[in-house]
Amino acid sequence: MYVVVDIETSGGNPLHDRIIEIAAYLYDGETVIDELVTLIDPETNIPPYITALTSITNAMVANAPKFYEVAKKLVKLTEGAVFVAHNAPFDYGFVRNEYRRLGYTYNRSTLCTVRWTRKLIPGLPSYSLGNLCQSLQIQLEDRHRASGDALATVKLLRLLLEKNKGEEIIPVNGSVVSREKLHPNITSTVLGALPDETGVYFFWNDKGEIIYIGKSLNIRSRIAQHITGAKSRRDTEMVSATADITWEITGSEMVALLLESYNIKQEIPVYNRAQRRKGTSSSLFATTDSNGYLNLKISTKPEEGTVISSFASIAAGQKSLLRMVEEFALCQKLCGLYTASEGCFHNQIGLCRGACKGEELPADYNRRVNEAITKSDLPQASFFLLDKGPDPEKVTVVKIECGKLMGWGFCEKNSLSDVSMLHDCIKSFPDNRDARTIIKSFIAAPGVKKIGF
Repeated sequence: MYVVVDIETSGGNPLHDRIIEIAAYLYDGETVIDELVTLIDPETNIPPYITALTSITNAMVANAPKFYEVAKKLVKLTEGAVFVAHNAPFDYGFVRNEYRRLGYTYNRSTLCTVRWTRKLIPGLPSYSLGNLCQSLQIQLEDRHRASGDALATVKLLRLLLEKNKGEEIIPVNGSVVSREKLHPNITSTVLGALPDETGVYFFWNDKGEIIYIGKSLNIRSRIAQHITGAKSRRDTEMVSATADITWEITGSEMVALLLESYNIKQEIPVYNRAQRRKGTSSSLFATTDSNGYLNLKISTKPEEGTVISSFASIAAGQKSLLRMVEEFALCQKLCGLYTASEGCFHNQIGLCRGACKGEELPADYNRRVNEAITKSDLPQASFFLLDKGPDPEKVTVVKIECGKLMGWGFCEKNSLSDVSMLHDCIKSFPDNRDARTIIKSFIAAPGVKKIGF
């Protein structure tokens, strides 16, 4: 079942502008079986250029229903249906934001007829609705009015369904994928329920095992990328093996990273293991050589020594190690950054004090290495970090005590003045170097507030 939607708006920004007209046609693939067509009072002024485009005036919407008055009917009309629109991100984004203003989360699977037409009918000079209708001989009446554009999109959808030759499709965030690529349990309803929120998501196989854990600022979009972007054998196997998807909304990217790291260590999902073998993450290791010097090295191999810090990539790790070398006058060679048999280049220009040639005592050199390691860790202090919460009324609270992670939780915004409430909301969470590395990267991040105790 599809619901084909078109809207007219007071401008192009869904955060500030409002819907002034909406048309929604419930379509079963053959016939329109229900509809909602109405002007909407946007409770704001309609700019002249919008009136010139749509012919909708302030006088026309003065006695029209406000969005909240049609919201319930639209929910019922679209429930269980795929939200179809020409340039779906625009229409769906406006509708979702209207519901957000009402305190309601509106989630539907979406199908964008612009994207699908490009896929099924490539090479056309333009994919705008007006030009498409002309190219494909689709009748379009009352252009730039919701009903006219929506009915034309219904006709376009019918043509695309016929051109698809009956192959079952699953809409995924505007695009479409073949039914055969997904597990039978993964339906458009399942995908439509995915949140556009920050958090951690879990892929489960049909044996009830977690096979992949990820985090994203937008769970719906990231999972759509997994599905539509699956090209390698590993990725297609993972997508087809996924029989269920669950998630935990955090609001905070910091806590999402903490949860992802913790759960991967606990569950060791098969496709996360494969990802590590591909070297997508790295760590800073410390070892002591036969001469007593502390050596540092960025590597993806777990057997390289004591883990100091972890990084998202080898490049990120190398960049961090280079800063340590420069700030603490460490030896390039003993940090794995110089491979020649003689002294390192920094020694040749006077920046390295000669540990690579035995000219500096191990105790003196190791003292600076330990200073660099200490600075790379969390400050030895006690504080809370406040970040965005899972909903507008809450904040995420992360507790650090004497440089160690104690845990995290959610606190009501109106309780932030009471420090005891911050302590009380904390749930214990394991402290480790990976967690501290994540937290350290967010201490000075925009939107994150630090409160000492």
